[in-house]
Amino acid sequence: MLKWDSFTERILRAKPRQDLRIPKGLIESPLEANFIAGKGLPKGQLADWRKTLKDGRGLHIREYETDYKIHWDEVDPGLSLVKHLSQDTPRLFMFYLMSFGAAAGAVLSSLNHTGRGHLAFGSLVGALSMAIVGTFYLGSGN
Repeated sequence: MLKWDSFTERILRAKPRQDLRIPKGLIESPLEANFIAGKGLPKGQLADWRKTLKDGRGLHIREYETDYKIHWDEVDPGLSLVKHLSQDTPRLFMFYLMSFGAAAGAVLSSLNHTGRGHLAFGSLVGALSMAIVGTFYLGSGN
């Protein structure tokens, strides 16, 4: 039975987020290799497993019925969720920022004005503001 540690170098030579598929019968379970149960975007997997590397990167295994898919992330979410989202899932990061901005804009608008028009305008301004902030954040290399 193969060990996950023997694949680490090979995985890290690939580009970030590039999956390597390994049949389940060939390798130990992630739990045996000290991966911890984690979360990931839903892609039909049965479970997600994560391990933080010494340099802050993270290994991410998605477990399926007959195989595993493993890749590395530039920032492990356990160390910094904001940096993980911004570097490893920038579209999702922007979505969260814009959603937060829209909600904050709607709340602030409702405190100062009444009517749906003000609420919609506040949401739009908040979402656009966060889109600008996110664009500068992502462009700064953080």
